Amino acid sequence: MTDSNVNITALMDILTVLLFFLIKSFSLSSTSLSIPDGVRLPASFTNSPVVDAVKLSLSEKELKADHQLLANLKNGQFRGSDLSRDHKTITSLKEYLDVQMQKKKALIPEGAREEDETFGKLIIQADKELSFKTLKLVLHTAASSGYEDYQFIVKEEE
Repeated sequence: MTDSNVNITALMDILTVLLFFLIKSFSLSSTSLSIPDGVRLPASFTNSPVVDAVKLSLSEKELKADHQLLANLKNGQFRGSDLSRDHKTITSLKEYLDVQMQKKKALIPEGAREEDETFGKLIIQADKELSFKTLKLVLHTAASSGYEDYQFIVKEEE
């Protein structure tokens, strides 16, 4: 019998590289979204992961932010009493988003805001039958509160 010394350094190098590759390519999303009742999402395809941000859901009957009812809609339209004097801003949504933005600003230092992928980001679940006019009011209100990065949630095409 002969003694043979096995050099496993090369094998360990390969396994280490594979491990780093798998860890880097494996992505976990801690954000979970449930589609609210009455919201029929449009079909599309995207590779963008969902990040944890303020979530809006807009159906023909209601506007919710993080599962909190902000406004009731009538036939997919906001009521005049829900809008500010400029008729472009949804009052309850503006108040909610302003509070959320202040919380974000308190948590994230000014220099690190550009690097934070959730700062100023909004996730929108909107019914596919809503008019652009209704959606435009939501986007205008969000932009006036500092939320200028939107991610629309769609269902995957079959």
